[in-house]
Amino acid sequence: MQSVGSAALGRHSPATLLKINRAFQLRLRGWTYSRIAEELHLSRQRIQQLVSPAPSVQFAIASHARGLCEKCGVFVGFRGHIHHRLTFGNSVDSFSDVNNLQLLCVSCHRKAHGLKVKVVNSMIGRELRRRGIRMKDIAELVGLNPSDVSAWLNHRAGVSKTRKIEEAVSKLLEQDIEEMK
Repeated sequence: MQSVGSAALGRHSPATLLKINRAFQLRLRGWTYSRIAEELHLSRQRIQQLVSPAPSVQFAIASHARGLCEKCGVFVGFRGHIHHRLTFGNSVDSFSDVNNLQLLCVSCHRKAHGLKVKVVNSMIGRELRRRGIRMKDIAELVGLNPSDVSAWLNHRAGVSKTRKIEEAVSKLLEQDIEEMK
């Protein structure tokens, strides 16, 4: 099992290493690169560079796939996207393991991420309904319209609204869990 994250860490300053570690932790919790960038006061592109596999590993993944998208088979050469099969619940080492990486074309990569977000948001929506938490409750908590919350569940809300809604949902779910104890 070859890990990517630890191999590339030696060339960074201690401050950058702290940011890399924080970026990995947030990514493993399901945060988007844009949201991590806002949190760490870096650009989205820099966050992607910090948590992406090393170029040698990207080359190995593309070579192993013979330059073909592993979903649809279209030829992408070495310019395809390296996709992490699993992000949630992984450790930093398994997140960057070559067995967790695959070569995808742009279209399949977008589909893979869109599907994940929709699945996660629909699970959150079901859990909220199960606990009797309504869109109206979340909207009132963050000062938005219920339609904004609905747009978030369908992955159509903007970044600032998404952050407000996710923080409110987290608080509501944590409160509910604390009340159950």
